Amino acid sequence: MHRAQKQLAELPVCRRLSPTRCRRAQVAELCEKASAQVGPGEGVRIANFLCPGNYAVSGGVKGCEAVESIAKPEFKVPPARSQHAVLAA
Repeated sequence: MHRAQKQLAELPVCRRLSPTRCRRAQVAELCEKASAQVGPGEGVRIANFLCPGNYAVSGGVKGCEAVESIAKPEFKVPPARSQHAVLAA
């Protein structure tokens, strides 16, 4: 196995979400609340600004699940399709 493949296999499992119709401050607050609910290494943060009102949020699976539960039904939070989500976190 190549060194890069081995390093990738050792990275933690993560997810990426894309909250829509939100302001940056709202997404940051969602991330803070979600990260406070989960253990170390499972938190989330804003990973990318996609367009006005649409941010990519990346982090641990439990943190992303917390974002989804906190955000609904006020905000739409579809999963973001990205193979490099852990690299953006």
